[in-house]
Amino acid sequence: MKNVQKLLGIVLMFSLLFAACSKSADPVAAAATLVGTWKNTTVGISGCTGTLSILNSSIACPSNCTWVFTATTIAIGTSGAAPYTTSGSTLSITSGGTSGTFTYVLTATSLVLTQDAATLLGPGCKTTFTFTK
Repeated sequence: MKNVQKLLGIVLMFSLLFAACSKSADPVAAAATLVGTWKNTTVGISGCTGTLSILNSSIACPSNCTWVFTATTIAIGTSGAAPYTTSGSTLSITSGGTSGTFTYVLTATSLVLTQDAATLLGPGCKTTFTFTK
């Protein structure tokens, strides 16, 4: 009888241990936030047509391509900080009288900014910046 009680105690102990270590006990995933340092991994141009289709490409960014977001400003590489705002999935940056508007998709570890580049490059052209944190 003593051996049965010991065995039941051991089984109960392991059951509690496995329950405590189950996936349901995983910590909550980190919240997605723009604030922090983002490494720009690729820059792509797409959607250009006709003679502009030669622009459609994607390139890897060199190792020094970082964008640093605070709650209200962004610094790109070694440039000074410029103010930005967000509304829904839109991010707007203003610097020296020039502004840019992007749609963005954000997770805890990745950021994708897409800009309609028609005014800069031509109809249908889009630029996409991909980042990791």
